[in-house]
Amino acid sequence: MVGLGVCFAGLLGASAFGRSQEGASGQGSKPGSLDIGGRTRTYLLHVPPAYHGKKPLALVLVLHGGGQSPASAERMSGMSGKADRENFLVAYPSGTGRSSRMPTWNSGNCCGYAMENKVDDVAFIRALIDN
Repeated sequence: MVGLGVCFAGLLGASAFGRSQEGASGQGSKPGSLDIGGRTRTYLLHVPPAYHGKKPLALVLVLHGGGQSPASAERMSGMSGKADRENFLVAYPSGTGRSSRMPTWNSGNCCGYAMENKVDDVAFIRALIDN
């Protein structure tokens, strides 16, 4: 993963996505969105081919680096392929920015648009897990 701007990849308990997943129907990577604090936030959700919604699966979050995207994090991390082999879900949320080409995360003392606009990335990640 040299050069990969993955800020965080965390394995969460299977109960986080233990409910029946309407948004996780079908396999592969599909875009999704959530409204958080008046802002539409986007993500990719990768569902492994063996998933049929009957058993809870673990969820791995992969956050892209500054100026990257969910698609680039998916491609560079190889996590979707691993999810297909090991049978878990992967969410690739998107940061925010002045343009969709330069998204960042609000880490409190960094980074650009997200910090300057006090974007609540924690609320977004929590909502993504709950969804």
